[in-house]
Amino acid sequence: GDQTLSIGDTLRRNSFYLAGTWNIQREYATNKTPKARLMFDYQSMDVYMVAASAEEVRIKVTRDGGRSLGDGRGADVGEDGYATIKEHRLYKLIEDVDYGRHVLEIEIEGVGFDIYTFTFG
Repeated sequence: GDQTLSIGDTLRRNSFYLAGTWNIQREYATNKTPKARLMFDYQSMDVYMVAASAEEVRIKVTRDGGRSLGDGRGADVGEDGYATIKEHRLYKLIEDVDYGRHVLEIEIEGVGFDIYTFTFG
């Protein structure tokens, strides 16, 4: 059901956090408010996300306190740091040159973004 969430000051590794109002279902979560956020403390080289949206929605992808992905951006993220989510599929967010620990930050511009899972490489 619908839950309004916030992200605390301390993040645990390999955990993801939601901010804003989300409808939490067994297999996915859907944002109900614009400017909802998602954060994930991860240790990997590549980050992929399974997501969808009934209507096209843009997300802004940054890491480590809002820093640009630079050359580490994945194939689905533009030079401006934005990705467009529509069809249900695997989105390539980060395809970095080195393995490391980072905090992924996603801000969703619209509503109706369905997040299913993350995978790493």
